[in-house]
Amino acid sequence: MKKLIFFDKNSIYIFLFVFFSVLYLVFEEPKESIFLILSVCVLIIIIKDREKILKETPFYYLIFVFVLSYLISILFISTRGYSMNLSTTGRSKEVEGKAVLLVYEGEPEMYSFQKIITNINKNGTIKSKMLSPFVLYEYKRYYQRLGKSDYRKNTMEIGSELQTFLSEGFKVYLSYMYDTTYVEEALINIANDGYKDVIIVPVFLTDGQNLSILKSRIEKMKLFKLNIEVKYIEPLWNSEAMVTSYESIIEQHINKDNIGSTGIILVGEGQIGYEKDKNLKAAREDSMFRNRIKSKLLNYLSIDENKIKAGWFKYIEPDYVDSLNALLDYSIGEIIIIYTKPSVTNIENTIISRSIASKVDIPEGVKVIIIDGFLHDLLFINELKNRIEFTNLQKWE
Repeated sequence: MKKLIFFDKNSIYIFLFVFFSVLYLVFEEPKESIFLILSVCVLIIIIKDREKILKETPFYYLIFVFVLSYLISILFISTRGYSMNLSTTGRSKEVEGKAVLLVYEGEPEMYSFQKIITNINKNGTIKSKMLSPFVLYEYKRYYQRLGKSDYRKNTMEIGSELQTFLSEGFKVYLSYMYDTTYVEEALINIANDGYKDVIIVPVFLTDGQNLSILKSRIEKMKLFKLNIEVKYIEPLWNSEAMVTSYESIIEQHINKDNIGSTGIILVGEGQIGYEKDKNLKAAREDSMFRNRIKSKLLNYLSIDENKIKAGWFKYIEPDYVDSLNALLDYSIGEIIIIYTKPSVTNIENTIISRSIASKVDIPEGVKVIIIDGFLHDLLFINELKNRIEFTNLQKWE
């Protein structure tokens, strides 16, 4: 009779190799090096005894142990995520006025295993959950290149400026989908402060996957039990002010003396499901938004229409790399790339930069400029203010 799987020496070797390898992928230094050394030591033992292992244990059984060890490792790291504090104080006194919850996607200042695994568990697909160690490893490497993200600082400035623009009776709270303070935590803070009416302000361009995830997470909180009513401002894709903001940002980086040799790539977000019927609306909204930016550039800067390309960040073709290669077929001296997403993160800009550097052979003499598409100008702040005040005018239950 065969020994139980976890009491078989060969099975234990495989389990330890897989387990230590997964921990190496997800943890930072010094733990990263410790688990790398441990996994390599176990691998050396496996390689040294490979003939004996294969002789004593059927190959299909080894595969089974390997897969099971990987699943156990995923289960282990998935239980080590960030724990939200969603306890209410039971405060009975109501506060006059409205709470405004500004929602960004969010990005930790430094690599955070706990937060990223929490985000995968809460919002990821089955595929991303199964591949979570490699997703975490990729994020870790991006942070190593980026250093420290200033995303939180930038969004805090937006929240502060929005508060000064709004009329009396509104209090702005800042929250994130993928960082602390999480949306759920912010809503509990609002409830504990005594507010009953909340205007949700997602800084999302389209009515796509991100907005669906946000609404789903808020609905699961069953805020009606706390006597809280929420309203959402509309997605921002139809904002003329934001079109003007992006036109202004791009214009600042264009050499007016040599506009004829300038090319521009407008990068759209490309969320999960954009190729499916339920999210085609969001894809069209994103495309229409960028087309309006393109029209403004054509009208005000007289750039050759063929030298303004559109591409997608992910999930849909053509992507920005394809658009860049197409643009290089023209006589170009300078190429400006901007991700037209008002909440674009530092990591996303880093991904664009690294991807272009590794995938595109830039001819000598061609300069590529990647502009940060994060919006923080007064036009954008005023647009949020107007939408908040308009939403507040709609009838509350």
